[in-house]
Amino acid sequence: MTTDVIEKQDVLRETILIDKKIRVEPVFKRHQRSMFPAGHDGEFMYSGCRRGYPLPLDIKRNQLMTILTKEEQSFFEKELDMNPGDLSIYKKKDNFWHKFYVYIDKNGLTLHLSDPIDNLRWRVLKVCPEVAPSWEERNNSAEFIFALVDEDYLINDEVKKSDKLKRAYKFFGSIENSAEKMRNFLVVYGKKPPLNAKMDFLKSEISKIIEFNIDGFLAISEDKNFEMKLFIDSCLEIGALYKEGRTKVALPGGDIIGNTMDETIEFLRNKKNSDIYATLKAKLDQV
Repeated sequence: MTTDVIEKQDVLRETILIDKKIRVEPVFKRHQRSMFPAGHDGEFMYSGCRRGYPLPLDIKRNQLMTILTKEEQSFFEKELDMNPGDLSIYKKKDNFWHKFYVYIDKNGLTLHLSDPIDNLRWRVLKVCPEVAPSWEERNNSAEFIFALVDEDYLINDEVKKSDKLKRAYKFFGSIENSAEKMRNFLVVYGKKPPLNAKMDFLKSEISKIIEFNIDGFLAISEDKNFEMKLFIDSCLEIGALYKEGRTKVALPGGDIIGNTMDETIEFLRNKKNSDIYATLKAKLDQV
């Protein structure tokens, strides 16, 4: 290669073979494998099994999909010590793409984009119908089995999860010795545990919420309106307030005090309605 060609190849290497890792993460959809119990080896994919993804066909053009520009094709052919045209999707004999498969098992796959072959694997997966282009888009199609995730995103996501768990368990620790406080939390969350529910049962229910819906847990535990929502739910529970439809809240006489929970909270906090609030509180105190 001439000096100019070598210099151009070096420039392209810096822009194409970037120093980044991409994770191919499994997209687990419990309802699609519901015949297997939780924790079963085949719950997502059996150990030892794998899926192989070739470069897909462009149905409209009835040919392999184009994933490389002419410049990129030439770059990869030089990097992989190939002959010019070896990476052409139009090659009739010994077409590289007919034998190039990306294999993924239940543990996913890590791709190093600085490696030419991994970089090609990444480009193939980006156009596969069973691979989501990002973790945020993993639920956008029922076909998605895997998702491409930037490793930096995974690291940041783990940090966020850790922070959420710390906040959740800090709040849990503040209420776990009080059956009343734990029950109150569950009431606001939308569960109706028995008044005589045991401590272990209440702890178990809250632990499940943290495990399966930590965002919902934090939305309640860090809600500045938590106490007022508890007050309203308690009034509804004893019949001091009534639900009209799904969201409206009414007094026993039928007067609507809020079309939504937020409106109901605003109504009861308004000093003009302090007599109604006092009446409701007195009814709760009698229970």
